Amino acid sequence: MVEVKLDLREIKEGESRKTFVIDPSQLEFPQEELTFQGGIQGDLILSRRGREITVKGQIAFRANFSCSRCLLPCKKTFTEEISMRYLKGSPKLLSGESEITEENLSTNFYEGNVIEMGGVLRDIILLSYPVKHLCKEGCKGLCQNCGQDLNERDCGCPLAEIDSGWKELKEIA
Repeated sequence: MVEVKLDLREIKEGESRKTFVIDPSQLEFPQEELTFQGGIQGDLILSRRGREITVKGQIAFRANFSCSRCLLPCKKTFTEEISMRYLKGSPKLLSGESEITEENLSTNFYEGNVIEMGGVLRDIILLSYPVKHLCKEGCKGLCQNCGQDLNERDCGCPLAEIDSGWKELKEIA
């Protein structure tokens, strides 16, 4: 996996900016699910306050996929926000029960003078990518009987009744 490193020796107290372009193949995505058009672009604002580093910004990428309903090839641009906080040291384990806050979820810990962000970027991209890819919101898909693309025209095939497993409950009501 590619290393997207923040060298803390180069980050001065206060705010600074970091832009980058990563080749998607370096982040080891599953090829059958994700194919990219071009690189993954990042624009980050880094804020350093002592041992605390805040990373805010966004990453953008263009992906190729087949529509889950009509199977047509599609392209879509994704833009995802990043908001992470890094603290020097290791997490303190709490005994007993405690509530997890939004701040807990966006806080990571680092040792040394380098923060590796490749894994975080990979996770953000994987979570932003939809499980069901659609070419458009109202895609009608393909006819179950003849395979006609129902976005182009209606085929006239009778609608098959789908057995949902709840048929018996419908009869009771």
